[in-house]
Parts: sequence; structure tokens; C-alpha cells
Amino acid sequence: MSLSEHDKIVMEKIRDAVSILRAYHGMHKKHKKLTADLLERCQQALARISEQAEGETSDDILSRLLQTVRTRQQGARAGKIVNLLAAVADALTQIKSIVHPVFAVPKIKLAMSEIRPHKIDRICFRGDDRSPAEIFLNGFTPYAQGEEGIVSPFESDSDNVVAFTSRFAAATFFPFNSQKIWTNVYVFKARQGFDVHAHGYSVFAESGLNAHAADLLFVDELITDYVPPEDIIAAAGIIRMSYDPDQANTPEYLKKITERGSEDDAFYLDFYRRRGWYRIARIEMNHRCKVGETEKNQVAAFLQNEMKLNQQNEISASRIALPTSGYQRNGLFSASVTNKKGIGMESPVNDQAEKSGFRKW
Repeated sequence: MSLSEHDKIVMEKIRDAVSILRAYHGMHKKHKKLTADLLERCQQALARISEQAEGETSDDILSRLLQTVRTRQQGARAGKIVNLLAAVADALTQIKSIVHPVFAVPKIKLAMSEIRPHKIDRICFRGDDRSPAEIFLNGFTPYAQGEEGIVSPFESDSDNVVAFTSRFAAATFFPFNSQKIWTNVYVFKARQGFDVHAHGYSVFAESGLNAHAADLLFVDELITDYVPPEDIIAAAGIIRMSYDPDQANTPEYLKKITERGSEDDAFYLDFYRRRGWYRIARIEMNHRCKVGETEKNQVAAFLQNEMKLNQQNEISASRIALPTSGYQRNGLFSASVTNKKGIGMESPVNDQAEKSGFRKW
């Protein structure tokens, strides 16, 4: 006997949950036991629905699975796990239809198969600690292959995409690892991709911006599946330095998350204390680049100006972008957000750079 339309819809909900769990399972080794268990339960649920076991409806199977997720959610402590389980529960309870298009009702999270690339055609940036020799030869490809990724408001949750930003300042933040002292900001011509940042605005247009989403605004993230080496113009070698959190001009954001003291906040604090400042140590142009000469010259001039800004600063460094640097706010967070593309770090040196036109991107 064939499955009913309702059974197919229930299975689609569970598959959405599987996509979320797989994406997280591939990124976070610390929580693999939890995600592996839930993935197995989801697969068992899909199998039972397909087999149409006597005396067991698809709603019964879904209800038991959802109860398991919510029980785990109640016992979770880490912020990342709470958010993950909330996303899985949302997937299992979402209103779905097999008949209507995916975007008939806006979704907060999108599977990679649901997004469509569009033309970008502008200079963008990516923080990446791989060597220029490797990147200039191979370009940017995803770290992972084959697993379904998830796009959340203002961030991509997967290693099977190439993430980048329209802000040089935001690129200095990546990789988000306090052990990484040396890294590179690559400058390239982005041809097409998906604007994760714009997706975030559309999601929160009516409901207002929550605190977690506001934290991610500064990244101004876009994603694509591949950046060919001939579109990569240059690499700026970055050295990231420690930042004294006790000095008088400690940013309000760092004060706030210090007081809040969550597990996720601890990662941010550790990063900014160890690697809160940066300077450009070297600039390397890609001789294989086929982008037009005018744009290549603009990029070279821009990077030289960035180095001059470092030299003008009394500590010979600029502050790495903070989450609060990407939007206007009333208090710490605001439901009405205006992103200021191109603004760099919150420091007098970079404010002066903005006025002088150095921050073209």
C-alpha cells in the first residue's frame, strides 16, 4: 500500500531534522554522541513510517521522536546544543506541504537544496589560514562534501559551503580560533552566491531581531560553492595579537557578555582577549588572477592603505571586528536594524579611515 500524502509530509519533517543534525554532526566532535543518537532515532522513524507498521501511525512515530528531542532539550546546558535541539524541534513541528513551493511560507532555516544563487559581482573577503600558494593554485572549495548544509539567519551552519563577507574588518575574525595567530584575508571577485545576511533581514523583518541574531550581523555573510583561483586577487597576511580586557576603553559588547557568562560567550571572550587586535604583516598579489587591472589596482591600493592605518595607530594594530560593529542599536540590541556595510572596527583610527575613503569595501 502506498504512503498517504500526510505520511509523506511527516517524513519530510523528519528529513529536515536529519539535515540539521547531519550538518551539526560534521562540525562539532564534542557533541557527536548526542547527534549520532538522534540521527539513528530519526532514521528508525523514517523506516517505520515507510514500512507502515500495523497499529502505529506516522503521527505516533513523530510524536515519540519529538518527545525525545524535547526531553534532551530540557536537560541541555550548552547554548549550541539548546539551539540545535530547538531547531530540530522546529523542523519536526513545522507546517509543511508537499504541494506548495518551498518559499510559500518563509522559513527561519533553509536547507542548501532550497536556496538559489544570484549575481553578486563585487569585491569580497574571506579569512582563511591556508597558504596563498595553496589558495592561489586551487581557489576556494568547501571543506566538506556531500552533506546537506543549513542556512540560518545571518550565518551558514555548514562546512560544505564557501563562506565570505563584504567587509574586510569581519574577515579578520576568521578562523574563529584563539590559537590561530597567523591567518590571511583573501580578496577576490565574487561572481555569484547566496546572501545569508539578506536572508536574516527577511526572516526578522516582522518579528524583530533577537539578541542571538544581532550578534551575527557584523559578519555580513555570503556563501557560494566555489571561488576559482583566477578570481582571487590578493592575500593580506594577518597577525592577530592579544587584547587587554581591563583597559579603559573595553567595548560594551565584551562587558555585556562577561556579565552574561554563558558557555558560548566564554568562547568569544577567550578569542577577543587572545586575538582582539590585528595588523597586516604582508601583502601578496595573485599573479594567476584574471580580474580586470582596474579592480586589481584598487585592491592593491586598499590593502596598502590598511597597512598605513596600522602604522598610524599607536599600538600598530587595529581592533578585530566586534559583533556590535555591524549595526546601529538602541541599548545593546535593537529590533530595528540598519547595517552599515564597510564599517571597520570600533576605533578612532578606523573612523578616520572611513572619512578618508579608505574603507571602500
